[in-house]
Amino acid sequence: QYMINAMYCAPGLIKTYEYDTIIIGSSMTQNFDMELFRSKLKCSPLHIGVGGMSDEDIAEYVLLANKVGKADTYYLCIDISEFRNMTNSTIINYLMDDDFLSRMQYAISYESLFRFVPMDIVLTMAQKVGFSLPEAYRYRMTIDNFGYWGHQFTYSEDVVIDGWRGGINAVSKVDTTDLYDKMTEGIDSFFEKLNLDNADYYFFFPPY
Repeated sequence: QYMINAMYCAPGLIKTYEYDTIIIGSSMTQNFDMELFRSKLKCSPLHIGVGGMSDEDIAEYVLLANKVGKADTYYLCIDISEFRNMTNSTIINYLMDDDFLSRMQYAISYESLFRFVPMDIVLTMAQKVGFSLPEAYRYRMTIDNFGYWGHQFTYSEDVVIDGWRGGINAVSKVDTTDLYDKMTEGIDSFFEKLNLDNADYYFFFPPY
């Protein structure tokens, strides 16, 4: 559900939030600490982290941010594995556009009418009357924690060792058939979409 919420919130945040720096990436970025970006880089960051996001999706969000024109610095988390094949898009197309029909589709969508707006009203009223919300809800009400899921897990050396001993991801599942050509095509397609002259771009690779 964190991925679904992020998918529906990402375009609106890019359009309306106040920021000068944008961080875009998959679930490999969703637990980033925005206070570190503020303190170390002296910036006003917006983090767009969507689980399962493809590199093609990253390019689309970059183009939207370019159109909005608020960011002068981009940090893009590149999942190199995504270049080898076509991944299903996580983007909700009508949220990316600003025409009348797209706005109407948003206004009458199931997500707006039955999920997000009612929940916003309930949580806002609960806070106003002094109700103490569960930790999971407090996390999800903060823009800095957009897509955050770190509080659901325990992190330790023992957890990592147990996962390794259990054989999790012990064997690569990558199909190496024509891998070089697939990777080259994916990388070229990604960079052809970007205009790298309109801002400062930093590309980094997550530590899988």
